[in-house]
Amino acid sequence: MSLKIRSRRRDKVKVINRGIGVDVGSTNLAYGVLERNQERWRVVAGGMATQGLKNLKTSPETVDVKKRGGEVIGQEVRPAFQRQLKKLIRWLDELIEKHAPQFIVIERFQTRGAGRFAGNTPEICSIIVGALSTHATRRGLRVVLVTAGEWKNKFQLSTKLKLDSTPGKRGKTKGVPGFYKKFPCPNHAVDASLLGMYGGT
Repeated sequence: MSLKIRSRRRDKVKVINRGIGVDVGSTNLAYGVLERNQERWRVVAGGMATQGLKNLKTSPETVDVKKRGGEVIGQEVRPAFQRQLKKLIRWLDELIEKHAPQFIVIERFQTRGAGRFAGNTPEICSIIVGALSTHATRRGLRVVLVTAGEWKNKFQLSTKLKLDSTPGKRGKTKGVPGFYKKFPCPNHAVDASLLGMYGGT
């Protein structure tokens, strides 16, 4: 499901800045397209991209698909690296052609906690960041790289809102819904839009 927020005053206020925010992941690659006028930011479109990178080899590979407990539930054929890379760049080109952004903000991928990201996920995500940054630069966009901690801390301090829900005391009070709960879309899509606003300001 995509994230779309439209302004009733779009035709009355001049857009002074437009850009793209990208939350990088080997599986969950999210984006937000943003516009800014003299008053505020507006999310034009956003959601989860179907293009990503999972295979760094020169030939396709077949891997087991597992549940969290390790149970194999099927197999997935991953195209060769070159083919996936071309689709990733074509996806970015389509966004640029459709929305004519001036900048792109990409979240740098940082591992948090040993063992949380198994396999080559950190390597793949770093390659995605490099590929998108390089191509965006060639297309004339201003490229901004931010860390998750940087933009999330700024958001929570400036708005006094928590992104995730806060649990209540056991058996006494209900928890407080977080900012993510306001939107019927994946958290990654919200992140992409917020980090885009942060880096594009």
